[in-house]
Amino acid sequence: MKKLFAAFERIRHDWVHLVEIERDDDGSSQVYCQNVRNLWMLGSEGEEPDVRIPVTMIAIVGRSGTPDGLCFREVWLYWDTALLEPFLAEDAVVFRRENVLRADEVEA
Repeated sequence: MKKLFAAFERIRHDWVHLVEIERDDDGSSQVYCQNVRNLWMLGSEGEEPDVRIPVTMIAIVGRSGTPDGLCFREVWLYWDTALLEPFLAEDAVVFRRENVLRADEVEA
C-alpha cells in the first residue's frame, strides 16, 4: 500500500453508498461500497483535492478463526487510474500491469 499511495500528500474518502448482504451458506457477508477518493498530490497544500476518483469495492468478509474476529476473504477494487495521468509519470505504480507488491520477491 505504501508503494501505491506514496505519490500522494493526503487522501480522503467521501462515502456514497454501502450495502452488506449476509450469505446463508457460510455466514460471511458480501459488501458493496461506493465512495469518492479525493487525492492531493505531494506538495499540494490546498483545501480542494487535485483529483477526485469514483471507487467501487466489492468484498467478501467472514470470520477469521482467530480472536481478532473478521477478515477480508476476497476483495475487488475498481477505480479509474487514468484520471491520474496529468499528475503522475507514465511508469507510476498505479499504471503498472504487473504485481508491484511482490516485485522484490524471488520465485523459487
